[in-house]
Amino acid sequence: MTRGALNCISYQIVTGDGSCPIVQSALVRRRASPRPGGPIAVGADPARDSGGMTRGRDPAYPHSTAVDRTLGRVVVRSHARQSSLRFLEVDGHMYGAVDLHDPQRLELDYLARYATLLDAVLPAGPADLLHLGGGAFALPRALGVRRPELRQVVVERSAAVLRLAQSQLGLRSTKALRVIEGDARDVVERTATGSVDAVAGDAFVGRRTPRRLSTVEFVTHVARVLRRRGVYVVNLIDGPPWRVLAAHAATVRTALPHVVAVGSPAVARLCESGNVLLAASRQPLQRSTLAWRLDTGPDASALVGGGRLAALAARSHPTRDR
Repeated sequence: MTRGALNCISYQIVTGDGSCPIVQSALVRRRASPRPGGPIAVGADPARDSGGMTRGRDPAYPHSTAVDRTLGRVVVRSHARQSSLRFLEVDGHMYGAVDLHDPQRLELDYLARYATLLDAVLPAGPADLLHLGGGAFALPRALGVRRPELRQVVVERSAAVLRLAQSQLGLRSTKALRVIEGDARDVVERTATGSVDAVAGDAFVGRRTPRRLSTVEFVTHVARVLRRRGVYVVNLIDGPPWRVLAAHAATVRTALPHVVAVGSPAVARLCESGNVLLAASRQPLQRSTLAWRLDTGPDASALVGGGRLAALAARSHPTRDR
C-alpha cells in the first residue's frame, strides 16, 4: 500500500520556542484519494485526523440518522462519487469511515497508523484484542482481514451508533469479531485476568476520552486483564502544551511503566495538534522495531522522543477516580 498524498491548508501559525512552528488554530489535512472519486474534503479543525473528528462542508450525502442522548445526532453519509465509502458523523464530527467493498481501506490516517501499531505489538499467530469504542468499526474489520487469526471483541456504548453500524455500515458479528453493547469500563472490570494480548482504546465524548477511561483505577484493571507481554494502546487528541498526553502518560505509567507515543511526524515532534497513540506495557517496547514497522505503514508516522515523553509525564500527575 502506498502512502496517500496529503493536501494541507494552514493559517494562524504561532512560532514556538524555535524548535518548530506550533499550529494554534487550524491545520487541515486532507488525504488525496488513491482511487477514483477525488479527495475526501474536511473542514477546519486542529484535530484534522483525529478520530475522524472534523467539522466543515460535507463531501457526502446523508444516508441515515439516529439520536444518542449523550453523543447527539448520529448520521451515516455516503460519499458523493464512491457509494461504498461511508462516513459516521456524530454531533457534527466525523467519527469514522469504512469502505463496504474494501475493509482494509482506512480512509482516516490515524486509523491506518493505529492498525500498523497494533499489528506490530500483537504476538504472531492467534491473539486476543479488546477494542474500547467501535465508531464505524473500521479498525477491527481491517485487522480481521489482515490477520484473520485474531479474536476481537469490540465494546460500543451507543445503541444508536451500533444500530447504524449494523444497518448501514455492514457490521456483522462473527466468531472472530464479537460486538458488545455496553460501558467500556464495566466490560474491562468483568474481563478475566490475563485473558487478552492488547486493549485498544478509541472512545470519545466530543474530543475527550471519557474520564472513567482515564484514571489510575481504570488502567489498573486494564493491566490486570493483559497477558504478561500485553499492550494497552489509547488514541488521544491533543496539542501544545500537551496536557492531555502528559496526564495520560503519568496515569498509565502507574500500572504499565513502559510507554511510547506515536503520531504523524509533526505531532511526534510535538509541533502540531492531532492524534497521539499512547502505548504502554509491563515489558519494554522495542522503539527501533516499532519505528521500522511504523515506517513501512501507509502513512508517515514517528515516535515521540522518549525523553520528551518522560518529561511530559513527570510534569503531570496521575488522574484518579476521586
